[in-house]
Order: sequence, then structure tokens, then C-alpha cells
Amino acid sequence: MQFGIERETGALAIADQVAAGERVQFHVRDAETASEDLDLLLVPQTFGAAPAGALLFSCNGRGTRLYDHADGDIRAVAAALNVPPLAGFFAAGELGPIGSQNFLHSHTASLALFQPGT
Repeated sequence: MQFGIERETGALAIADQVAAGERVQFHVRDAETASEDLDLLLVPQTFGAAPAGALLFSCNGRGTRLYDHADGDIRAVAAALNVPPLAGFFAAGELGPIGSQNFLHSHTASLALFQPGT
């Protein structure tokens, strides 16, 4: 099985239960789109005071598995935010909100910014 597809039968595998008639949507991620999305999300963070530090948690499916170079997400954050103190790690799932609830995501980068004290 490769990328959730069994080539011999054409079966598609997902890691959840789906009810009859439920709508399922699939997305394909590529390095260019992932980079553009991250850059767009970082732009509003440049309008206020520079962060005092940041934590970055990236899916282990990112990095060199997604980009053609190492440190793709780290480079984007450091460039956009003028290299604040930055720490983090790769994970096999990232916690982040959707609306008012937290969810376990995959193939994402979650960023926590710490604003300077007053």
C-alpha cells in the first residue's frame, strides 16, 4: 500500500470511520503550496511587536520529506519574524484549534509565539 492507495485493486484507505452518504474530501499537499500557506499565515504576525520567542512543531512528513531542502518551515518562520529565539521538534501529529476546539492534525506546522512583556 502506498500513499493510502492499494494499486492492485484501486482501494483507498483512510484512518477513520465513514458513514454511508458522508462527504469525504481529499487534499494533496506539495512543497510550493505548503510554503505559500505558511508565508501567508506569517504575514499578519509581522504587523505588531516582534515576538520574544517561538515554538514550532512540524509534522515529520514535512522537512525533507516535503521540501527539497532541510529546515523549510524553520527558514520561513525565521525570515518572516526576524529570527526570534526558536525551538521545537518534529512530531507525528500536531495539536491545533479548529474554531473553539483543539484537534490532532497531521502534515501541519503549529507555531506558538511569545510576545514581549510590558
